Amino acid sequence: MSLCRIVRPYYPLFKRQNSSTTKSDFRDRSLYKYFVGFQTRWRDNDIYGHVNNVVYGEWVDSIVNKYLIEKCSLEPLKSPGRSRQINGSGRTGPL
Repeated sequence: MSLCRIVRPYYPLFKRQNSSTTKSDFRDRSLYKYFVGFQTRWRDNDIYGHVNNVVYGEWVDSIVNKYLIEKCSLEPLKSPGRSRQINGSGRTGPL
């Protein structure tokens, strides 16, 4: 199953919020098929408890790789060539 087939049904959630999209739309866990739990580190947050954008990028990279290894049988050490990850959700609200 390709990543495009997984993301495509949820593409409207990634578009900019408008009058018909609410924050609760993003929090409905039934819309998502894959979850990864992990802990943050002290250095991931600033003094106000906000997470740095670079850290979000690291999380996305880790989650995508974990998914590809677990669900798509990717073997990074045995795979020929290189793979690329391009991300940009266009989200404007909190995760």
